[in-house]
Amino acid sequence: MKRTIIAMMLVTTPAYADGPFGISAGSSLQDVAAISDKPGENGFIKLASVPRPHPDLFDYQVKLNAAGRVCRINAAREGDDLISARFLRERIRQQIAEKYGPYESKDGPVELAAVTQLMTFPVGASSTTYIWSKKSRAELAEDIGKISVLEFIVGLESDIISVSFDFNGDNSCDDPSNPF
Repeated sequence: MKRTIIAMMLVTTPAYADGPFGISAGSSLQDVAAISDKPGENGFIKLASVPRPHPDLFDYQVKLNAAGRVCRINAAREGDDLISARFLRERIRQQIAEKYGPYESKDGPVELAAVTQLMTFPVGASSTTYIWSKKSRAELAEDIGKISVLEFIVGLESDIISVSFDFNGDNSCDDPSNPF
């Protein structure tokens, strides 16, 4: 019995070690510590934990593609200290840039797509976005299509920092039957 358990651990651990926060592209819902098997209103499934958590991010979620495989992982934190949030955003940007290289930066009002993807923000919310992709000439792992770091600021009251890893290929979130 002990040999079987040890063998199973040896088989599954390397698969986790390769992906962001220890979650590999194409993992099944049974492979991750999901709180529920049904997505919330935003299409994401909340995780109880991840194998390799970031010390400053606390809320982890995954999105599944049509095949039921992990196609995106989000990690986030919400706070009310805008100065600390700026330092955290920059630290995360530097950590990702050191590993993946060049990125694009966008500042401005929160776009409708971001609002509907994450949650509803009041008028006047602003965002800073850093995107690592093939277009920015980032050196992404073969299974990663895009990395985004978003900071949403709502007035002087709260901020949210979100880090998203979008997988590509067979593990993409894109629906191949949708022509748009």
